Amino acid sequence: MAGERGLPQYTAHSIVDMEDYLAELHRVRSRGYAIDYEEYLSGIRAVAAALHNRRGLPMAIWVVGIARNMRLTRLRQVADITVAAAKDLCSRLEGVAHGSFGQAAAAGGGSLHIQSEMDAEPVHALKNP
Repeated sequence: MAGERGLPQYTAHSIVDMEDYLAELHRVRSRGYAIDYEEYLSGIRAVAAALHNRRGLPMAIWVVGIARNMRLTRLRQVADITVAAAKDLCSRLEGVAHGSFGQAAAAGGGSLHIQSEMDAEPVHALKNP
């Protein structure tokens, strides 16, 4: 479909060349997450990680932020947390499917956090109960 109509250019950063797009898809698959560098909306950056599940339903976790607050270092931190959260959520959803959500939730335990580029204190992104 994209090969017939081409790729839309939403911003100056949008990937519109099919070879570049396919190369980016390869990078996304190999690292386990996607990064949006203001490709869809100017001033907005995002990280997404797929939720792989047995049924193959298309689900993902998507974290969006203002570009000036999401520099490369922070994007990498957010990506690490997003991938970990996606894995944790998949595990918990599997527990629900097998009637053991309480056990899956209890297995989490710790907290994940990122260091804000603007603050000296960590920003808590996900806290497991």
